Amino acid sequence: MDLKLLLCQDENSMHEERTSICTLEESAVEDTMESSFTERKSAEFFCTKCLSKFTRRKNLKEHIRVVHDQDRPYGCTVCGRMFGTRNNMQRHMKMVHLGEKKFNCGTCGTGFSTKNCVIRHQRKVHKVEKLS
Repeated sequence: MDLKLLLCQDENSMHEERTSICTLEESAVEDTMESSFTERKSAEFFCTKCLSKFTRRKNLKEHIRVVHDQDRPYGCTVCGRMFGTRNNMQRHMKMVHLGEKKFNCGTCGTGFSTKNCVIRHQRKVHKVEKLS
């Protein structure tokens, strides 16, 4: 038998073995990642003060800091109102001081800053009992 052919055959079989091992390893890694993601999604962290439930520990910590410890380090530069998170302060700025109105009444088209404001408006002005 030709030595070159023998080497090529040996190399091919080694490559096939290596490929099947790599495929098995990749699939094991994917399974581990998927199961770890599922565990994290289903993990529940409960607040011991009010029994609110969170999927992430950092969200529980933020909840305790803002709601129960009343830590509000972010202040509105216009009116001085204090907020527990930067996102809440920025939302306040957009809705209250910049007049952003993302929600419109389906009946008259009036703009509102929150969905709850639209619902309240429709109940009072248009006598709508329940929104679908």
